[in-house]
Amino acid sequence: TYRNPSLSCVPSEYKFLIISSQVTQHLESTFFTINQVWTERRDSWGAVNFITGAGGFLQAVIYGYGGFRLQDSELAFNPTLPPEVTKMSIRLNFLGSCMDFVISERNLTITVVFAGPIAPPLEVSTGEGVQNLERFKPVTFSRGRGAVRMS
Repeated sequence: TYRNPSLSCVPSEYKFLIISSQVTQHLESTFFTINQVWTERRDSWGAVNFITGAGGFLQAVIYGYGGFRLQDSELAFNPTLPPEVTKMSIRLNFLGSCMDFVISERNLTITVVFAGPIAPPLEVSTGEGVQNLERFKPVTFSRGRGAVRMS
């Protein structure tokens, strides 16, 4: 896992773009190679910052492998890992709180790294029960379905 203190509260979309070169070597695509996501032309000389392609790639990681779904009153998740990847970190903002989701082969750890002044208290609900989420206090449980919501 790569951590850069200067990226501490950068939205995950931008942070992922910065470190994506370290991740792409582990991901395979059924229809396109990763290089084709970032360019518009077949010869790989297209737009270097093909934003819609990058957005589609991020959505595949966050909503696909991360299994995140934004519901009416909660952020649901059911993460998996890409082939040959043993650990993946995703940083998301939800209801004014910035959270790290660290997905490993067996566990999921959620850590609130920032909570805005009017961010409500949050809890995580899984098949193992309900736990409060507090700033810089990691909560770990078996990987599977769950949801973050206001407590």
